[in-house]
Amino acid sequence: MRRVLLEDYVIKGIPVMAIYPQGAGKCPLVIFLHGFGGDRRSGLELGYRLADAGIFFLSFDAWLHGGRDRGAKTQRAFQDIYPADCGLDTYLLMHEVIRQTEDDLHCLVNGLREDARIDDQRIGVTGFSMGGFAAFLVAARCPWVKTAVPIGGKPAFQRAWDDLTLAVGTYPQWQDTMQRLSEASEERSRYLAEFDPFHALKSFAPKPLLIIHGDQDTDQPYLYSLELYRELKPLYARAPERLWLHMPPVGHCLTPDILQEVTGWFKKFL
Repeated sequence: MRRVLLEDYVIKGIPVMAIYPQGAGKCPLVIFLHGFGGDRRSGLELGYRLADAGIFFLSFDAWLHGGRDRGAKTQRAFQDIYPADCGLDTYLLMHEVIRQTEDDLHCLVNGLREDARIDDQRIGVTGFSMGGFAAFLVAARCPWVKTAVPIGGKPAFQRAWDDLTLAVGTYPQWQDTMQRLSEASEERSRYLAEFDPFHALKSFAPKPLLIIHGDQDTDQPYLYSLELYRELKPLYARAPERLWLHMPPVGHCLTPDILQEVTGWFKKFL
């Protein structure tokens, strides 16, 4: 195994963790995006695997997570209005964090341009759960991403929200409240449409895209990933090896086999 180093530091106010091979010169960069409620250390095992493969790994605390400043620099777009047990307010907050993550990544990448350890022409992005959502978004909207591996996330923000609010409204204890909040739900749907990556991901082709989604994932069902794969397949007809949907027989989790697959993908395409 290579000798790898781990560093915690701050880039433009954002706490980051870097794991990289010692003395390797300019390395390709992979940025990991953690899940809701996690922090930059959620990617520790993947970081060591990638660093051992000669890749510079970087993860960071998302807004409102880990050591991130919870001050007034970034404000909520919406206030909580739904019944606490239905989870809609938390789900929406997660998307507000995802939207902020895109801005954070632009800030971080600009801050890393002069880092002699990094080849800024070879940058990949991956993430799990909320980080998988964000990886879809970044792939769709950030031209500097050369390859992406979203894991356990949804690429259809507005569609998933509309489906979820419709489903919540079928529960007898929430029907009246959801009917009363229908206009607010539509407003939030329009907000999510502003940065929904589903159709924009067509512009990512033919860059390498590996979508990993457990076929037993009940936390974030795979339907939306499958629909995206169907939409994108014709765009990769001349390079089918650059697009793959892998659905291992697992739930909402990162397994050693998944980490090995992610590492192999970045070694091949970055």
